[in-house]
Amino acid sequence: MKNIKCARIYSIEIRGMKNILEGMLDFYSESQLKSDPNCLNSHIYGIYGPNGTGKTGVIEACKILKTIFSGHLPDEDAYSQLKKVLKKYINSTTKKLFIEVKMYFEIDQAPVFYDYAITFDNSDGQLYISSEILKSKNKSEGEWERWKTIFSYSDDLLYSNEINKRAAVEDPLSFQIHTLRKTASLTSVLMNPLFLESLKMFESADFINIKKMSVDSLKIKKIEDAIETLRCFSEFYMVVIGADHFNMISGGAVPLFITSDDPKNYLYGQLPLLSLESARSSAPAEAFNSFKILFDQVNIILQTLVPGTILELKNLQKIKQANAPDIIEYECVSKHGDNECSLCCESEGIKRLICLINTFIAFTSNPSYCLFIDSFDSCIFEHVFGTLLESLETCGKGQLIFTAHNLYGLEKLPYKQIIFSTENPKNRFECQSAIMTNDYRIAYFRNLILGKEKGESLGSIPMASEFRNAFRKANRCNFNTCHKTPNE
Repeated sequence: MKNIKCARIYSIEIRGMKNILEGMLDFYSESQLKSDPNCLNSHIYGIYGPNGTGKTGVIEACKILKTIFSGHLPDEDAYSQLKKVLKKYINSTTKKLFIEVKMYFEIDQAPVFYDYAITFDNSDGQLYISSEILKSKNKSEGEWERWKTIFSYSDDLLYSNEINKRAAVEDPLSFQIHTLRKTASLTSVLMNPLFLESLKMFESADFINIKKMSVDSLKIKKIEDAIETLRCFSEFYMVVIGADHFNMISGGAVPLFITSDDPKNYLYGQLPLLSLESARSSAPAEAFNSFKILFDQVNIILQTLVPGTILELKNLQKIKQANAPDIIEYECVSKHGDNECSLCCESEGIKRLICLINTFIAFTSNPSYCLFIDSFDSCIFEHVFGTLLESLETCGKGQLIFTAHNLYGLEKLPYKQIIFSTENPKNRFECQSAIMTNDYRIAYFRNLILGKEKGESLGSIPMASEFRNAFRKANRCNFNTCHKTPNE
């Protein structure tokens, strides 16, 4: 496992996802990351704009990248889930989805940049990955190297049967890429565990001696390092919370996000705190003890967010098992003073906060932590949301990127950290590099009403008269006749 001291995603480009024909989000510049250590302090970016302008698309793109970096195989659930997501989100006109992400890592005090891009193609109805490319930039003897492409393939890399044998001998790396593409068209070749095994085989002395070929060992080592870094980052430090997680809350569950620098001795990932069927849940005894420790952490933050509210895990009974760890059956309850109720009966807003609190704790303690949240402000009182953002900006160490519909909270952030989604599908995102007033709301609505001489229009304001006309038209529809009273 890589020892990642710091991680930052500093640029995301999306093309062909839902209604995002083209969209670029730049959070940092490369020169900033090279020369200004202070820019690696906590950074929070909020994406704000009207409905239907691509905000959720950013979070979904990050979720796709997390799945790709995890190195799933065709027989795993992640593969089928990815296929469903891509079929929903790929633009029906372009039939191609392109995602490029640029990242910065500090690994054992050695900084490195990675630029990863992937293209999904559904042109003929057969969804597959048509290209992948990975570039890296390292620091050597105090100087930064130029960008180098260390891994790439596209549809051009498709060998015919006649040259398979020759290709296998002359370029074993490319031939292995070709072979893996044929067996799993929707699995990233770069992150495929079989590809990593092939790299280690190519490095072995026996392979080189038997095949009588030269292998670029330095390039292979760089690819191996990149694979291990991206996999470690996606599994332990990259958390993406989208609509599917919050839908679990509406269904009665509370997903708890648990992170740790030492996953071997700790729970990590997403764990269901409640079952969907009842207020009672069960867990192995060791996990239950970890839950209790986590609840102590959560309660410290929760009492600040919702004064007078605490959580408690009630140990209902221990179930002995012959050849397996003991199981604890428990119930989660929330207490408001002397009043106590099951957590499943709590409001959706409190459940959301409970779901997010552990991620905030990790964000304020770990510079490698990158958190993405869709509709962060939903079901949260606006003043609590604003104060929480202000606090996270001050004491955070990681990176937080979220979408929101509430401008009050965003006003607590520096204006350069607010990204507006626009109505132009070919330029979906725009950062306000200069705002002439401290009131972001005035600046935003000035743009809506007047537009800008340069740049994109951020949206349009529907007039009250337009709503009234729309309701009148809707009431004239035939469907409405079934709602008329007998006297009409």
